[in-house]
Amino acid sequence: MADQGDQLALTTGLDPQDAKAVIGVLVGDALDGPAWRKANAVHVSLGQLKVMSAIESCRTAALGGHVARCEDCAYTTIAYNGCHNRDCRKC
Repeated sequence: MADQGDQLALTTGLDPQDAKAVIGVLVGDALDGPAWRKANAVHVSLGQLKVMSAIESCRTAALGGHVARCEDCAYTTIAYNGCHNRDCRKC
């Protein structure tokens, strides 16, 4: 099964190594997002910063969510809201 970097490479046309680097920046594998943004501030546009921020907070408590509960067995799970950004692969 393909990992996140491979999936990003397929959907964006990026080289797989570049795609894995992008995933690393966003989720904190190589560098954390805030440190990367500070180090590359002159090379990143406001629009790109907004996309990064949206993707980082997608499907987390930062965007809120709701509780889904099965009426039959009482199984409860939290479903977090997505960012609805067109560049987000989860949305």
